[in-house]
Amino acid sequence: MKILILSIFSLLFFTSYVAAQTTYATVENHVGCIRKSDREKITKYAGANDKVAFDKLIHSGRCIILKSGVEVQVMNRTFGLVEIRPIGYEQTLWTASEGVKKK
Repeated sequence: MKILILSIFSLLFFTSYVAAQTTYATVENHVGCIRKSDREKITKYAGANDKVAFDKLIHSGRCIILKSGVEVQVMNRTFGLVEIRPIGYEQTLWTASEGVKKK
């Protein structure tokens, strides 16, 4: 009986948590990277106007230029960066906080 009650409680908690998450949309021309460290690197390259290094990181497949309007959930926030997960996908990406807006 305790297991049944615990299972029901867990299901209700998880359902309310998922429902409470806000959906965001990506903003065009921001960069998303699989690793947070790559996102920090590409920011430095852009700031230093190092187009060669910037392009190498994009062409490596570890970073992409985000399209506008892709629905995402924010999974994690740090200073100036957010970890996002496109709806329907498992892979997360790190982008600038300005790279997403509430839908």
